[in-house]
Amino acid sequence: MKISYLITCIVLTLSLQSCFIASSEKEEAPKEEVSSKSDNSGASSDNPLAALKTAVEEIEKAAGGMKTEDGEKVETIHFKELQERLPERLAGYSRKSKSGQTNSIMGFKISQAEASYQDGDGKIEVSINDTGGAGLALMSMAAWSQFESEQESDDGWEKTGEWDGYKCYETYSKSRNRSTIALIVADRVVVNAEGNVDMDELKRFLKKMNLEKIS
Repeated sequence: MKISYLITCIVLTLSLQSCFIASSEKEEAPKEEVSSKSDNSGASSDNPLAALKTAVEEIEKAAGGMKTEDGEKVETIHFKELQERLPERLAGYSRKSKSGQTNSIMGFKISQAEASYQDGDGKIEVSINDTGGAGLALMSMAAWSQFESEQESDDGWEKTGEWDGYKCYETYSKSRNRSTIALIVADRVVVNAEGNVDMDELKRFLKKMNLEKIS
């Protein structure tokens, strides 16, 4: 997923939430007296506006990113540092191109490093995305991590699960000769890889990246 698209999604999501809450508060203003009585009766769970506010607060808290044991905000890795995990030669493949970017939005940063590799007819594209642990960005990049799924057909399969200790999402298409895998590293980095190779080869490639050292 391109960072520009991710940023647009995040901005629109938070903007719509803010507008909705502002509009709802205006509509609820004349009912303050009734709301006060409801609070005393312990019926706050029946207030949809209160529930929405709570949900938004949780999202905004998640958007703040991870923190160290000392309460300091975890800094997002700059894309140039992420590119160090994408050398000219990797698992027998030669790097054909690379790109990267680091962007800041609403108080947190997102970095992305991408590269394409080739070995004969085998081609692999990989991207490393660091959200700094910002929950909203992480959920946008890896929505699949929020559910469990497994599907299979004559053409291939797709499933969520765990590989090498990482939560992951895998797909394979026989007709397209295409394998893809996405995984989350250290609850903050999303790694995506895909290519015209089988899944075992794609995972062999990823192992050579020393994923545990990324964060």
